[in-house]
Amino acid sequence: RRVARLAVLAVRDGGTPTVASVEELEDVAEEEPRRISFIPVGPGADRGWLQRLEQELADEPGAELVEEPERLAELVADGGLIALVESGVVPLPGCCAAIRATFAREPALGAAAVKLLTAEGSLEAAGTVVFADGSEGAIAAGSADLAAPAREYVRDTCGGAGVLILSPAAVESLLGELVPPGSLTAVAGYVWSGGHRVVYQPD
Repeated sequence: RRVARLAVLAVRDGGTPTVASVEELEDVAEEEPRRISFIPVGPGADRGWLQRLEQELADEPGAELVEEPERLAELVADGGLIALVESGVVPLPGCCAAIRATFAREPALGAAAVKLLTAEGSLEAAGTVVFADGSEGAIAAGSADLAAPAREYVRDTCGGAGVLILSPAAVESLLGELVPPGSLTAVAGYVWSGGHRVVYQPD
């Protein structure tokens, strides 16, 4: 009772542990999914792509397309997340759930980059790396091995391509009101410079 939130289970061990009784402490309420606002970035937002993106997000509870945000702070006021999405990119099923779980496990996280696939099904980026001269490169670009062990775990990354998800803390303390210019890796640089981690999420 000191540590349980929902219920206490009494277990009887007669060779094989069995549940003897359940004492409910509170009702289990289904939480509303954390809102994720997808914001197109970069030049050349094609109308056909935006319609496709909106269709894909219609199947994702709590996800919405925001084409021209006036104030980013309003989108994260209730703990919502912001997903900066580059032209032509659409999230695959399960992407939003994986991102929510990542931020739920690490509330202090600043941003998360995702695994980006090409239309042909190969890897376009498993996060990005920034070199000493300021140039950047996509990790594992062109690989057909989508589930190689080195690309299947959450890890720190310099930045990302395709989609970069920002936490309320990153938006409020670092990025101000407007979507910052530059690549998504440049945006991740703002997040890192403010003392917030950026991770790669393969799921």
